[in-house]
Amino acid sequence: MAEPCPGSGISQEGGMLVQGAFDGKRQTAAGVMVVPPVHFRFDDETAGSNSFQKRPDELGISAKDITDLALVEYSTMVDTLRAQGIRVDELPGSPNGAACPDAVFPNNWFSLHEGPDGAAVLILYPMAAEARRRERQPTAVIDRLPEDIKKGLSIIDCTGWEKAGEYLEGTGSLVLDRLNRIAYAAESPRTVRSAVEKWCSIAGYRPMHFKAVDKDGIAIYHTNVVMGIGTDFAVVCTEAICDPSERNEVLDSLTSSGHEVIALTRAEMYCFAGNLLELSSDDSTTKIAISASGWRALQPEKQAALSGHGEIVPVSIPVIEGIGGGSARCMLAEIFPKCSSH
Repeated sequence: MAEPCPGSGISQEGGMLVQGAFDGKRQTAAGVMVVPPVHFRFDDETAGSNSFQKRPDELGISAKDITDLALVEYSTMVDTLRAQGIRVDELPGSPNGAACPDAVFPNNWFSLHEGPDGAAVLILYPMAAEARRRERQPTAVIDRLPEDIKKGLSIIDCTGWEKAGEYLEGTGSLVLDRLNRIAYAAESPRTVRSAVEKWCSIAGYRPMHFKAVDKDGIAIYHTNVVMGIGTDFAVVCTEAICDPSERNEVLDSLTSSGHEVIALTRAEMYCFAGNLLELSSDDSTTKIAISASGWRALQPEKQAALSGHGEIVPVSIPVIEGIGGGSARCMLAEIFPKCSSH
């Protein structure tokens, strides 16, 4: 169970009933929260369901060097985003004193939303791996929110779903079209269909379920590796969606909601070309954060298409994405609603 959040709104295991629906006003955040990888290493517990993780010897690096290399990559990414006018707030690297190897991916245990009254909603998620549950530090999130966002903050605590094995790992499991309130979800051991349905019922979203598999026919652990959504574009690995009817349903949903679809190959997906995030700078310029490897993997015509939707901000994180099996988007937890000032 997550730490309590006294005095910070409504906290109720399993969610609460909300009048109206979350989000709907904007797709893009102007700020993110991040966690430094101070205890980063290869995690055997998560590797069982994440085929994107690589052991140090596969990358040709020493296990003892992993943390130092990851910290350099992380710091460079933070500096790059801030130089682009993106608000970046850092959470503690040792949540509640715990040494968490995957804490650098905070978007899995919390997300922020704009409620029907314009106030902020903080959602806490049920995590599959026991070790990852120790990453949750909601009080630290609340402490770093701008004062205008803190006012009227409500909390929805879904961590109790873990008892029934109903796992749903934040915006890793859910790729959200916030404007149209559609939640894309690729079923996997970390993205359980019943949990998606419950979340959508609470948040006022429409679920879009599908199955996506890797080259070995194994379910891909997180939806945000398969696809990413911006205000008017979407990248999606169509090769990974094996059922033609589900593939068509996803593509129809994206195009009918006004998105230019950039179809990815499995090779591009494996380089994390789909694990990107559209952000807004302090001068309201659209930026697209993506790993350098993901950007390089894209075919030139796809680079051109993506560049038409925002300024590309590539970040070099080969150790983090290689050892951790997650990339740029996984490292960034968006701050909603839009704060009044940077």
